[in-house]
Amino acid sequence: MSTLILETKLETVTRGQIVVIVFFLAIAASMTLWISGEIVNPDDLSEVIPLLSIYFIVPIAAVLFTSWIKTFTTLQVHSDRVEVINRFLVRNSRRIEASKIESVNFSQSLLGRSRYGTLTVRGSGLGAIVLTPIRKPEEVAEVVRGIADKSSAKTSAPVVQVASSDTQSLSELIAMKEKGHLSEEEFTAAKKKLLG
Repeated sequence: MSTLILETKLETVTRGQIVVIVFFLAIAASMTLWISGEIVNPDDLSEVIPLLSIYFIVPIAAVLFTSWIKTFTTLQVHSDRVEVINRFLVRNSRRIEASKIESVNFSQSLLGRSRYGTLTVRGSGLGAIVLTPIRKPEEVAEVVRGIADKSSAKTSAPVVQVASSDTQSLSELIAMKEKGHLSEEEFTAAKKKLLG
């Protein structure tokens, strides 16, 4: 049975977005100062307002819209899988089973250090799940690595109980070694135990 270990959302407002807003506010302020020095007639001001809205309102609206869209994306780490669920317009999900996880990487930029960053989970033959900006990517990466390690420990456990009873013969051990089910050390130990 699968249990939910961690659930997190994307960071909605990043420092990079704040820098973009400040940049466009500075442009709007400089345009206003430049225009106010040029305009003598108040009737000319009505021609300038649409220009200022392009430099001021549109970028802020775009940042707020992208921040709002991020609220619909959730990362869930279960004991047996990693799943990203997006609920914007159409509900869809992407998942990678824990046994298929090949690598888990994270990165943090200078602006996002210690708060948010990018998380990449690569699966065998399944592509990758890339989430940015995700809250505390280092902690999330450790949790995902933990479920991947537990899953690989389960699959790498010996499938056959070697020399569990006296009825197992030496020929069965040789066949298991030839098929690659036993290493040389395991074969030697099982043979010693079987032969006494």
